Amino acid sequence: MASAFYLFRLPRCWVKFLAFNAKFKGSTFGQDNDDVYVPACRVLPMGWSSSVGLMQMASRELFRRKTAMSAQELRRQTLAPPWFVDSLLRSESEQFWQVYLNNFMAGEVCKKTSAPTASQVLHEEVVESWNEHGALRAEEKHILAATDAVELGINIQGDVGLVGSSEASQAAVCHASAPWSTASES
Repeated sequence: MASAFYLFRLPRCWVKFLAFNAKFKGSTFGQDNDDVYVPACRVLPMGWSSSVGLMQMASRELFRRKTAMSAQELRRQTLAPPWFVDSLLRSESEQFWQVYLNNFMAGEVCKKTSAPTASQVLHEEVVESWNEHGALRAEEKHILAATDAVELGINIQGDVGLVGSSEASQAAVCHASAPWSTASES
């Protein structure tokens, strides 16, 4: 999705908790009164501590409304489930998906085929759900049938059957653990 935090309207009862620290008289907006108006956020505010959790929930709910989601969800906060590791070792067909904020990824471990795979069908169902609910999509992020991907720091190389850390993750570990010397030490 694109501009995802601005797609989901919050319930009206939440407005009083998300008001900005500003007041305006009605005449400021062309009203014929001196009532005081306080602007408030009606969508998920990006800096709010609960925004990520609500965005995750809203994304998952859009997917679940369209499809039964028989595939297993991979979650960032948890370890990879044993079936995921086992399926990689056995090369049997297993479908999985993950969503992080406005980014959806579906995949599966299967033999290469020219026919649409189960994860491609799932991806198309999710896109249909976004369209039905008026969610904007970032076309440049809309990738289908990729055999290689980097998601949440995991590098998936489907053609050769490898899963590992991404180059960026490896570089960050090297940078954080490298012994640094100062000019005075050299």
